[in-house]
Amino acid sequence: MSSRFLPLKRFTREERLAICLLRGGSSAKVGEAAIRAFAALGEHATERGFVIATLSSPFVNQDEIRLLGGIAAFQRQIPPMDIGLPAHLHALLDACAAGLTRRGGKLDFRNVARCPGLPEQRAKKRQDRSIRLINRTYGAPKQAVVFAVLRDRDTATIADLGRMGVSRSVVSKMTKRGLIERVGYGVYASPASKRRG
Repeated sequence: MSSRFLPLKRFTREERLAICLLRGGSSAKVGEAAIRAFAALGEHATERGFVIATLSSPFVNQDEIRLLGGIAAFQRQIPPMDIGLPAHLHALLDACAAGLTRRGGKLDFRNVARCPGLPEQRAKKRQDRSIRLINRTYGAPKQAVVFAVLRDRDTATIADLGRMGVSRSVVSKMTKRGLIERVGYGVYASPASKRRG
């Protein structure tokens, strides 16, 4: 997965329904037991540090994709792959999968492939804490990504920002406007942090 967020509109109808239920929404299309299972999954996942976006968010984050992949794996009776889901969530994932299957819905197995915890994707840098903050503002402009990163740490490299989906042109424009300062080759800081140090 090249970016940290995927637009919700890229998902199938079944996947959007599962994401809506995971975020605390409800639907007459599924039974009350499935709604309770999804609510419990969202609650337990949030307690364990997973980020579940608001219902109105037009983007899906990595944590939600991992949970969706776990539900898809349980729908196919496949033992959960090593996608970074704690064992205590397995019963809830299974209950959510059963609820969707009862109504005839089947999640696409691509969800498992999208999961950021798969071995071939583990070599990539771990998700930055800043990205979790950004998803709460559901798809904030790229400038907000830069500000969030610089709020967490004093400096950021162009490579770090690039992995988070911020292009070099955005960084260049922010530098020209005086929103951030270049403190070294490919290293940027907020003007306030430069004055503190």
